[in-house]
Order: sequence, then C-alpha cells, then structure tokens
Amino acid sequence: MSGLGRLRIALDDLVSRGGTISGAVGIDSKVTTEEALLELLSLSSTSTIFYTVSGFIYHPKVYLALGDTMATAVFGSANLTMDGLFRNIEFGAAIELDLTDPDDQSLCSQLEGFIRGLLDSTQPNVQAITNQLVTVLTRKPLIGDPVVGSEKNTWEPGTQISKPVAKTTNPLSPLFPEIRVPVAPPSFKKKLTPVALTTHTVTTTSIVPPLSTFIMQLSSHDCAHRTGVKGTAGVLVPKDALRFFPPIAAGPRKFKDIYFDAILNTPTGKTVHNYRLWYYDVRSTGKRIDEHRLDVGHETIDLTTAGGGDLLVISRMPLGVNPEYEVTILSSSDPQYGKFLSLCAKSTNGKIWGLI
Repeated sequence: MSGLGRLRIALDDLVSRGGTISGAVGIDSKVTTEEALLELLSLSSTSTIFYTVSGFIYHPKVYLALGDTMATAVFGSANLTMDGLFRNIEFGAAIELDLTDPDDQSLCSQLEGFIRGLLDSTQPNVQAITNQLVTVLTRKPLIGDPVVGSEKNTWEPGTQISKPVAKTTNPLSPLFPEIRVPVAPPSFKKKLTPVALTTHTVTTTSIVPPLSTFIMQLSSHDCAHRTGVKGTAGVLVPKDALRFFPPIAAGPRKFKDIYFDAILNTPTGKTVHNYRLWYYDVRSTGKRIDEHRLDVGHETIDLTTAGGGDLLVISRMPLGVNPEYEVTILSSSDPQYGKFLSLCAKSTNGKIWGLI
C-alpha cells in the first residue's frame, strides 16, 4: 500500500481519461497484503495473482505504459513500495518505444505477450483477483506473514517498531556518513466518478481522508529545542490545520490533548515516536493565548538545521497502515524542497504552511 497509495492519484487520472490498468501480483513471499490487493481490485477488474506454490518465487518488476503511438517499458530492482519507488538505492531502466517503428513494435509485442501470460487466469498458477479469492487467501493465510497479517501491522525494511534507543556514536561515519532520507511524494487520492474499465466494471471507490499532508516551514525557535536543551520541542499548529490531526479532548491533564504514534524518517532508517497535540490558553507567565501545539520531541528536532528553514512534512499514511502518520524533516538542500515549499500557501503568525 505504501507504494500503490502514492501512485493512486495518477492511476485514477488515467482511468478517468478512459485508460485501463492491469496488474499481476505475486504472493510467494507472503509480503503482499489484503489491503493492497483490494486497492488494486478497485482500480482494475483484470488484475491477477501469480502463486508458484514451490521453492522458487514470482519476482519480476516490469511496468509497461501503452499509448497509441508510443510506449514506455520500465525494468528494475524496485518493488512496488514507497521505499522501492522513491527512496532506496535501486537500479532501473526506462525504454521509450516508437510503435510506428517495426523493431520497437516487435519488442513491445514481446513484452505484451509476457504480461498477457501473467494476466491470463486460464494459465496454471494465475487467478483473477476477486473479493472471494482475497478472503480465501487471507484465511489460509497466504497473504502477508502469518504474524504480520494485514497493512495495519506491516512496516517497510528499516522501520524500527520498538521505541527509539539512546543515541550512539557511529564509528564508521568518516567512511559512511549519515544520509538524510529523501521524502517520498505525498500519498493522497481524489474522489472520482467510477468508470468502466474492461469486461467487468468496477463501481467501488475507496473512502479516503480529504487531506493527506501537512507542511510547515520551521523557525529558528522551533529548531532550538534539541536534546539537552530545556523546553518543549513543540511547534505551532494553525487552527485551520487541526482537521488533519486526530481530534483532541479533555482528559486528566491540565490542557486538552491527544497522543498519537508516527513514523519518523531518520538518516539511518525509521523509528516510531509518540507525538502530543494539545491546546492551551494561558502561559506560565500568565499571558493569555489561544494556540495549539504539537510536541514532536527532541528526536525530531535533532534532525533539523540550526537556524530554521527546514520543512516539517507530516503525511497521513494509506488507509489501514499503522502508525497512521509519517514525519519527515525536509532540508533546503533536498531536491524536492522547492516543490514542497511551493505548497505552503498559507501564513499564520509569520509561519508559512500548507495542507494538501
């Protein structure tokens, strides 16, 4: 879901223009999830599952986009995950094919023939994806690791599900300095009117949150509360952005608040942190205010650049993924910084931010 969710809006746009989509998915390693298969089914009634039921696995990564006169074929090492498509060190090649050229047309026909075999449910080991089949595979279980189950319990390689441990010095840092994890495109979908795909029309649409990503440029004050510095590592949350976060409520503490877990992207992988969103109206000095603050913790602020300017990017994960939120600190040196900064079209108390 982490990869498919980030492609979904482009795929929906293709379908809305009259295009069709088919996918052939393997389940040999038990890492494909129920939610991902149902998401693919909502896009395409012609998609299939390939299961070898043997000691070798189904493992191709081939993407073929066909137009009237042009086609693009992509081959590579990347799995259909967020990390595989957008963040890992992978190798791939994209081949542009001119379908008016006989040689290119011949190569394209070979690729289509290979893919047609994977989409042909009359072939051994190939079954069309249906709700009934997904239910059967879930009960076996042949979808997802038996311990993991579904998306709500899955994580990508490098995710540290346990609480973070104390920092240690990296003795190999002169040879392998820490690399800031690039941020993947936001995962969000827009609601479209269902259209006919091929022989079996799919009329089901996913119910998705209307907002997927909160972006805010951090100030020097935000970035000051690092590990060892007194004070709360908190940032202002504009009132217009509150609907993006879990609703706060009165509880046993002084101020109304809510705690929630989020995946934090760090230079060495992913960790899970507990964040607190709260409201308060009077500071310790007695000054009356009317603010909402998000305590992101020293571990998050430690990733920022002293002096401010970084972007705090909080994305809502695809439905069913746990934790529900993902956090990335995007520095001005990141190639995608300008694109994300351009999405900050609002201003509150001198800080620019955006919701998409």
